[in-house]
Amino acid sequence: MKFRPYKHTHTLRGHTAPLSCIAFSLSGSLLASGADDGNLIVWDPHKGQLLHRIAAKSEVTCLAWYPTLSRSRLLVGCADGTIALLEHFEMQEFNNAVLTGVNGPVYALAFEDFSSDLVVAMGSEVHIAKEITPTKYATYKILPSPQVLPHMPQDTDQRVRARSMAFAQDGTSLVVSYLSHGVVCWNLESLMEAWRIIPIHSHHLIGHTALSPDHQSILLANLSTGMDLYPCGKSAPVARFDIRLEDNNIPVQAIFLHAGEHCACGSPGGDVKIWGSTGGDPKQTLLHDDAVQVLAVRDLSGPIAP
Repeated sequence: MKFRPYKHTHTLRGHTAPLSCIAFSLSGSLLASGADDGNLIVWDPHKGQLLHRIAAKSEVTCLAWYPTLSRSRLLVGCADGTIALLEHFEMQEFNNAVLTGVNGPVYALAFEDFSSDLVVAMGSEVHIAKEITPTKYATYKILPSPQVLPHMPQDTDQRVRARSMAFAQDGTSLVVSYLSHGVVCWNLESLMEAWRIIPIHSHHLIGHTALSPDHQSILLANLSTGMDLYPCGKSAPVARFDIRLEDNNIPVQAIFLHAGEHCACGSPGGDVKIWGSTGGDPKQTLLHDDAVQVLAVRDLSGPIAP
């Protein structure tokens, strides 16, 4: 696929604190953003207009749109443990829509495309939940804690914390990336590890990962030099993408573009770098004035929103 450079179309202003998450709806007609200011904002990305603003009681940490066109449904995770289910967006409140039996910050959310099961990373646990009513989900499986990685530096944060998650193999597997426990593919029937990736960089910490559309590769933002591309189940990267990292403690998001042919990553310095996924050749740099931590892709061939 021939690469076509991206052009700036809109600057969306409405948050008063750093963004934590951003996501297009499946149709691409809506864009949701959450931030440390406790606001969820729904935008019209084509016109650059703010459509709805809904206030939470704590920081908004993650988003997941319902995976079918039949509903413009959005799940919103918050730092206080609330997971709100929003639809239509007028005059709605952040009532907890997922029954997990535990409480803790919500770090990541993901829907399964076929069953619409929901996976929630809350505190140190990862829960799989089913819809029990049109407005409620409930946990029916909890993943085991991952094994500690060998040869971890003594001063490394050893807390179990999922950074990103994606269903694979028609929903029978779940790929979970942990802050300091590598990338694990869980078999959801046996709840056993199918494979694991141990990051090659010395501290082993992971800022974010993305699973390729064909489920064959993992793009890993490594909190050190930039991004690495790993074949699933292999701990040796096949490509590396370097970015400017003035502050190694700022996690940046990695995404695939154009059916996996290209990839992109934000940076603490304000650049968005785009490369060819296989050859690692640079395609474009989008310049910004501040750190770019989150990115969203509208579809497999559409624009990104930093």
